[in-house]
Amino acid sequence: MNFVAQTAGLNYVVWFDITRGCLILQLIITMLASFSRPDFLTLTAVCITFYMIENTDNLRRSTFRKMVGIILLSLVYDLVWFNFND
Repeated sequence: MNFVAQTAGLNYVVWFDITRGCLILQLIITMLASFSRPDFLTLTAVCITFYMIENTDNLRRSTFRKMVGIILLSLVYDLVWFNFND
């Protein structure tokens, strides 16, 4: 992966920065979507993931993967909700 970063002119891959940016975007979209319908699963998953990224003392790879799975599950839940309520 460092080869990819060096090709882009960076010293390292900025995964934490990219992940933090995606989480902020997801949080803003979820808060705006909550004006039209209640969405507590996505909001809770994003906040817990944000907490885990900021406090990496007990962060394990499997725990982070579970949180990504929960966020994906919440997106599937959103798609199902939109299909039933369209």
